[in-house]
Amino acid sequence: MKKVLLKVFLPTLLLFAFLSLTSKVIFAAEIIRSFDVNIIAKKDGVMKVDAVEEVVGS
Repeated sequence: MKKVLLKVFLPTLLLFAFLSLTSKVIFAAEIIRSFDVNIIAKKDGVMKVDAVEEVVGS
């Protein structure tokens, strides 16, 4: 019974961990993209560096 539980539970746990990780990466990419849009609109090179550092730092 324990082996069956492990075979079912472990892959599910790994899948959830993988999905949460990828969703965080996608979320970070969306933030960076939205910053990039703001930066292109303002054409401010200094702000681009600050925005990327903010995302990486968090």
